[in-house]
Amino acid sequence: MIVSAACKISIDGIEGVKTIPLHRHGDIGKILAAFGFRPGKGYRILEQGFLDEHGSFLNRTDAWTVAVFSGQISATTETRIRPELYSEELY
Repeated sequence: MIVSAACKISIDGIEGVKTIPLHRHGDIGKILAAFGFRPGKGYRILEQGFLDEHGSFLNRTDAWTVAVFSGQISATTETRIRPELYSEELY
């Protein structure tokens, strides 16, 4: 089951990749701004994805599969070339 959106980011001066849980992917800018970051300065967003109930990060495609099989969304929600999950589909 998918429990939240998430972004993997790297922050200048901090070792490693950090995963930030979010309600929606667009919230990452607001969170980073609260810590004094300006858009694109001092950090890089590496990947947008989701967290499952075990805290594992899933890319949009894998998260879509989990959401369908767990009954969170319908596989026929909309026709897509590549099935990917978007945070708006969970709320």
